[in-house]
Amino acid sequence: MPWIGGQAGGTGQPVLEFTGDIVKAGYNINMNRPITTAGPVPPASATRLTEIWATPTEARNWVVDVVGENIVTTCDTCRKDSIPGTGLLPKLNQEATAVTTEIQNLVSGATPPTLANLDNITAPAWPSRAKSSRRSGRCRPPSRA
Repeated sequence: MPWIGGQAGGTGQPVLEFTGDIVKAGYNINMNRPITTAGPVPPASATRLTEIWATPTEARNWVVDVVGENIVTTCDTCRKDSIPGTGLLPKLNQEATAVTTEIQNLVSGATPPTLANLDNITAPAWPSRAKSSRRSGRCRPPSRA
């Protein structure tokens, strides 16, 4: 049957991976590229999306890990499957652990409070401020938590 990038889902054809295929195509559409492009976006065209996921495959893998995948075919003897996602909580815990360690290193002085280091722990659209970091370093330990 017609699908993103050609025929898929039939006998002797690649399976339809709805979530993953749509995420990869959507990534490329967002970047004004052909929907089947696989490589990274050139640095001159970089956006926040490409800062998070350098390639459509990275975006696909992240989304499929979180929400799961439906593998669909149109033939009776072909593979059909559903792969459950893990949800956002494991991703949140992973990021929280990494950021907590980085913040502790900044506050303790183990990592210098440079703009680059502050940007590593700052959420998008939140400006990093060296002054805020210095202030938190002067707080009593219970106030830093």
